[in-house]
Amino acid sequence: ASTTSMRELILDDNLLTTFGISSISFNGLSKLSILSMNQNSFTEFPPELPGSLSALYLAQNQISFISKRSTTQLTNLTVLNLAENKLSDGSIEENTFANLHQLKELRLGHNFFSSVPNNLPRSLTERSLIANQIMTLKSACLKSFQVAEKNFHRSYFESI
Repeated sequence: ASTTSMRELILDDNLLTTFGISSISFNGLSKLSILSMNQNSFTEFPPELPGSLSALYLAQNQISFISKRSTTQLTNLTVLNLAENKLSDGSIEENTFANLHQLKELRLGHNFFSSVPNNLPRSLTERSLIANQIMTLKSACLKSFQVAEKNFHRSYFESI
């Protein structure tokens, strides 16, 4: 089959870096829905990923920064796994998730957050922030989640 019909691409456990992906790396992959690049060497969120993605797995990298520009085109994303990276309170640029209106599941476990990140999409039904350094929960933060109690419980305490 041609690459234009590829729907899933698994590139786990390689040596990919932020600079190892170019603006044309995913050209012609207009049907790519699932991209997994767990256990690579990314230090920043990879730029210019296909807008067709519904699930993106970037766990177990060294990502310490996510820019708004890197996520702008990911409007179809429903699952984003950023667990086991080096993310902290200042790692996510303002409005980074603004265009991710379809995002349902966000995994940020095993990072270095001391508080729940602001401006997470309201579309989320599952958030995982296990094994961070969170010491307090602000009432305004919890009210903004607007999810059922069972989803709140799962998103904070369920393992990855």
